[in-house]
Amino acid sequence: MKSFNYFLFSLIFSVPAYAQFSPEQIFTHNSVEDKMPTMSSSVSLNPVIITWISDDSLMYAEWEYDTVWTNIEKLNPDSLYNNKNPLMVYGKNILWQAKNKNEFGIYYLNYQTVCKIFSSPDSISNLGCNLSYNKLRLVWEQWDGNDYEIYFANVTLLYNGSISCGPPSAITDNNYDDRRPSVSGRGLNSEDSTILIVWEQFDGNDYEIMSRLFNGTNWDSITPVTNNSTDDKFPSISKELSSYSGISLAWQHWDGNDYEICIKKFHQGIWSAETLLTDNNVNDEKPSIEHGYVFYEYPDSSITGIIVWQRFDGNDYEIMSRLENGETHLYENEVQLSEEDSLDDINPCTAMAPPAIKNKDSYGDGIVVLWENGKGNNKEISYTYGYTPLRAIEDPSNLDFGFRNLDLKISKNPFSKSTVITYHLSELTTDHRPLTTLCIYDLAGKLVKSFPLTTDRRPLTTNVTWDGTNNSAQELKSGIYFVKLTSVCHLEHLEHPAQAVTERSEGSNTTNITKKLILMK
Repeated sequence: MKSFNYFLFSLIFSVPAYAQFSPEQIFTHNSVEDKMPTMSSSVSLNPVIITWISDDSLMYAEWEYDTVWTNIEKLNPDSLYNNKNPLMVYGKNILWQAKNKNEFGIYYLNYQTVCKIFSSPDSISNLGCNLSYNKLRLVWEQWDGNDYEIYFANVTLLYNGSISCGPPSAITDNNYDDRRPSVSGRGLNSEDSTILIVWEQFDGNDYEIMSRLFNGTNWDSITPVTNNSTDDKFPSISKELSSYSGISLAWQHWDGNDYEICIKKFHQGIWSAETLLTDNNVNDEKPSIEHGYVFYEYPDSSITGIIVWQRFDGNDYEIMSRLENGETHLYENEVQLSEEDSLDDINPCTAMAPPAIKNKDSYGDGIVVLWENGKGNNKEISYTYGYTPLRAIEDPSNLDFGFRNLDLKISKNPFSKSTVITYHLSELTTDHRPLTTLCIYDLAGKLVKSFPLTTDRRPLTTNVTWDGTNNSAQELKSGIYFVKLTSVCHLEHLEHPAQAVTERSEGSNTTNITKKLILMK
């Protein structure tokens, strides 16, 4: 296994054909079982946060862009016990099922406030969620006295920390088991409320993958995604980040000999052809699929994704992965993420992490993958992380032009009326004044607001107030936005411009920092 230092060296000085991952690392070290890890995806510079269940307690930790996890602590109140089904919704907003006294309920941590969404029977399992605007879409399987059906509930998140939940309703009604739902919705910058739910259904002969679409007004009819005589199970669905992207679906398929991983894509109401990602004589099971944006470094950036799954290699389970190329949308070669240790590595989950987790010398999506392992006498949680670099800097010292350090802080986030953005520019490392900008973009990467900045060659700390309007003084809709502070030093003004070498720098050297803003009205 490559050392961590070599991993960073190869990341900085080369452009790999596919993502390079760090060696497997153990996250938990104790004498109780740690299981059910989940993660929030992030497309900004916020920490990636995970949850897991440890001795019936709901735990969480933050990823601080390095090899260190911080703020590991119990999250649930002492009055809640028998916790299960943890789900990361967004940031530190967490959804889970817990028992309070003799009653089960679905609970939600909404900006440090614990809300009970509704009471639930103990038979609820495989809870799933999707967040779009301030709408939280919940799906789960529930025993109706005869078989399992898929239920749905729409929750509105209010800025004061409270919630409003519509009545749960069944979207299936048949005499066969419907299990393991997964839900996706149109991205946060969209004007509609499209929802796609997939699940596995036993049709009396084998399992098939089914789907149902909410078109913004009504539920369409149930549509089979697969239709064959062999089992198709464990559907995993990615999020549709905008109207320009599609939803990717992965599942395990029995080919008559063993399980393989298949994928399809749903875009503009149409399912693509089925694609087989694996083809071997051992079982490939329980896929997890994720997509992320890479738009704030280059205007021509595209969407990239990763799929991970567990494979039985004839001895034990290992965690495998394949990366989707953001330019060709084809999947790269398989990469094994877990070490050969004769112990099962199972139930992987993955999240797209902030760009350039470790340094500023390579741009692209970061990826964090977690899973349960069987090390010792109980389950622990392992993890690895990697990058999908768009480019690499040939000489990291070339990043020293312009302002040496940028800092960006937001006083109120999320906000409803206004927030104060404070930025700091430290001393210049060149005699030439760089061009410095402060801009706000929507989730699709469109510029919505720019602020005129006054900078000089001395350290500078100042702030601006944003009231949620665009450059035309029009009020923007609720959703996620990005504030980006950029310092650009043009190379033609440098004494030795040939030293700043990258083909994609196009005559300038850029240092920037990006943070996420949530506007909730």
